[in-house]
Amino acid sequence: MLFNAVVWADEERSNYVNFKDLEHAAQVLVKQQDNAAFLEHWIHCGVKTHRVLSVLAWATDEINRPQLDMDGILAALTEHRLALPRKPVFDIVQRLVDEDILESTGVAYRFAVPLYRRWIAWRWEPSLVREEGLED
Repeated sequence: MLFNAVVWADEERSNYVNFKDLEHAAQVLVKQQDNAAFLEHWIHCGVKTHRVLSVLAWATDEINRPQLDMDGILAALTEHRLALPRKPVFDIVQRLVDEDILESTGVAYRFAVPLYRRWIAWRWEPSLVREEGLED
């Protein structure tokens, strides 16, 4: 039984919080609450940036694949039928690094705030972003 359920049911459990407890808490937070900072950033990004953020959020996770290099980002864009030319993608990624949205680890990139990755993955799957078109 998850930590919250045990505590709220006044059942006995050690004070040890395990990975499953934390993972569940993060998922509940991402799914149930909107975050003004995440929403404001998303709203003020262009459609091309939405494409990059969405595929990066879907193609990565905190454990198995925490980051992608530029070729990986381009491949993910193509896989989700959101392909963009290399130069604009590179410029978008660099701007996101400058804004501290992404971190650069050598030649690879990852979300600086993993909860933002989860928020995007939960709300903006690539097929939904594809519907935005390319007006910007």
